[in-house]
Amino acid sequence: MWLNVPRVYPLLGLCSGYALVMLFNPIRLALRDGFRCITRFKRIWLTFTLLGGAYSVFQFATFTPLQQSSDLDFTQILAPASWAWPGFLEVWREVPLPALEGVVGIFDNATTTYPLSALAAVLLLFNWRGLHGALLRALRKRYRLWGVAIYVVLLISVLAALLKPIIFWRLPEWGGAVPAARVLQISATIDAVAFIFEYLFGVYIQVYLITVCLAWVKGLSFHEGDLFRFAMRRFSYVLEWAGLVVIVGTLIVRAPLLLAYFRDVPDVLDYLPLERFVMSGLIIAFCSVQISLVLHNESLGAAFRAHREFV
Repeated sequence: MWLNVPRVYPLLGLCSGYALVMLFNPIRLALRDGFRCITRFKRIWLTFTLLGGAYSVFQFATFTPLQQSSDLDFTQILAPASWAWPGFLEVWREVPLPALEGVVGIFDNATTTYPLSALAAVLLLFNWRGLHGALLRALRKRYRLWGVAIYVVLLISVLAALLKPIIFWRLPEWGGAVPAARVLQISATIDAVAFIFEYLFGVYIQVYLITVCLAWVKGLSFHEGDLFRFAMRRFSYVLEWAGLVVIVGTLIVRAPLLLAYFRDVPDVLDYLPLERFVMSGLIIAFCSVQISLVLHNESLGAAFRAHREFV
């Protein structure tokens, strides 16, 4: 019986149900204001589109090289009947983890910043809009002597972020001049260190966009440079939580993978899905800490207490 039902009916039912949820849900006012904010400040969605698009181009150009022009045939999109769809039983095991990590991105880091993180590293080193100076002042004021150590780690990760595109570009040529194992060790180390800046840059982007929304909600006028520097000052408070996430993620996920390039680690990839589940569970368990540090609290302890009250 269900096979004879036109496909448009389930689609109409889905759209009608979604419309009812949106129209009668108390959160609709916040969603409406969010949509109005996005239309007012297009940089909010353009930023995510630019970063996500740049990473997609990098992924396609690096791992899906075109052998001939016929490989890029857009007419195939118009013929879905010819697509080879996998069965549900073939893919369901691969679905939960990416879906969970997609939800985690809302509370952690919403987008991948590579390869534009290399450009951001150059701009930061050249003190674009005074951000380098604002970062130094914020670290010195917030962390005192510890700020020097944090700044050194950030600077090393910035340099690694600059080297990472060069490594990807020259890796085939170096493979013939240097032992393959040595090349992989160097490139994996640079990638692991560059991840620190890439992650923190993504967190700063979120802090900046949140401050844009906050200024709109409060009806404040602002200059671009001032808002960038204000976001950097608030980022110094978020850095406590972001640094904790970086440390835990490095120890749980990245360190075992990096160690496998230097010595034999049996079945290191078999534990990767479990490690990613643990990281996702940690971030969801403390989902409000980052936004609390952006908008309200000035210490990690206060953010944890606010999160406990929120829960």
